[in-house]
Amino acid sequence: MTPIFAPGQKKAILFDMNGTLMDNHATRKIAFIKTLNEFTARWAGGNDVSPEAVYTLYLKSLRKAKGRAKTDASEINHLREAFSAMPFAVHDGFIRSFLDRFRQIREHSAEPFRNAHKVLKKLSQSYKLAIVTNGSRDRRLRQYRQLAISGFIPEDRLFTPLNGKGRKPDPAFFRHVLRRMGNTPEQCVMVGDSWRKDIIGAIRSGMDAVWINRAKKDMSMTRSGKSTIIIVHRCERLTDLFG
Repeated sequence: MTPIFAPGQKKAILFDMNGTLMDNHATRKIAFIKTLNEFTARWAGGNDVSPEAVYTLYLKSLRKAKGRAKTDASEINHLREAFSAMPFAVHDGFIRSFLDRFRQIREHSAEPFRNAHKVLKKLSQSYKLAIVTNGSRDRRLRQYRQLAISGFIPEDRLFTPLNGKGRKPDPAFFRHVLRRMGNTPEQCVMVGDSWRKDIIGAIRSGMDAVWINRAKKDMSMTRSGKSTIIIVHRCERLTDLFG
């Protein structure tokens, strides 16, 4: 297909992190299975446990509760359902200890989407790349390093809220990023998976945007004022959009 954006008109691409570059589902699965292997290794018969089967039950329980508020109690219930696949009785103390360790491991885990490195490598040859993300600087910096993307996006282009103030979708936060980048809104494209935080924030700041909507299989394009919005369902399509 003919690229929609070209280096002659666009100079920089800004990425969201969670759900855009970082695969939250893969990160959660890896952390869960690592935690389960750690725990079951302590008991005789632990090797009889199928981590995949336990995780599948956990995921099924999460999906049934989609849309409900997440609490410690609900997390414990999800784990209790998942652990019904265990070949031995699991008590509440085990579940609470597992939850604490699972959260700890997940906090220190970050898995990129498949082909994310390939996409970033190609785009970085023609554009400045940056990350614009909410959340604490320490946490996002840790995830950034775990994603191993410094060869495409230098650390000084990881932008997080300053002193807890200014977050996506606040246009002031985007304007701060653009000033630091040395680019105008017209020279930049925002890529993200959140319509409200990434796309609305970008177009209110005068940028074009690419919305990664994984529920939508066909690529489409729309406009909002002077801004162009492209909708794709996976990050691999970005190499088609940018010349």
